[in-house]
Amino acid sequence: MIMRDFKVTAICATPSYFLHVLERAAEMGIDVRELPLRTGGFGAEPWSESMRRRIEAAAGIKAYDCYGLSEITGPGVAAECWFQGGPHVFEDHFYPEIIDPETSRNVPDGTEGELVITTLSKQAMPMIRYRTRDITALITEPCPCGRRCAAFAASAAAATTC
Repeated sequence: MIMRDFKVTAICATPSYFLHVLERAAEMGIDVRELPLRTGGFGAEPWSESMRRRIEAAAGIKAYDCYGLSEITGPGVAAECWFQGGPHVFEDHFYPEIIDPETSRNVPDGTEGELVITTLSKQAMPMIRYRTRDITALITEPCPCGRRCAAFAASAAAATTC
């Protein structure tokens, strides 16, 4: 009712919660595809490409991945662009590294490993080489959207959502 009355066009939630919303709406006889909703930012838990496709089909929206950690600054470490090739790191605030989780040595770009983040603008409690325990890879080639900042590998994005 709120999404319809306020003509909501965007939503931000965990993917599992939004799937719950879709199921509840269906039980109430509401087709979410008929609402003005057009886009969603999803994170705070791992999700898969099949979940993305399910959300997009059931809601008639584009579903974008976001990544963050409460220890770093919450959501806002990285977010996908409209090409959905993996979340772009906000490199003006975070320095990402990928390490081998067993040796703690850096691995080459494009190689899967553990994401380590250093905050560049956090003042009260800066984090230096914070080990996230999330497994991904950094893509450093320019994105079709024009951004040249690093992105998490789309294949590993499910392991690195906020």
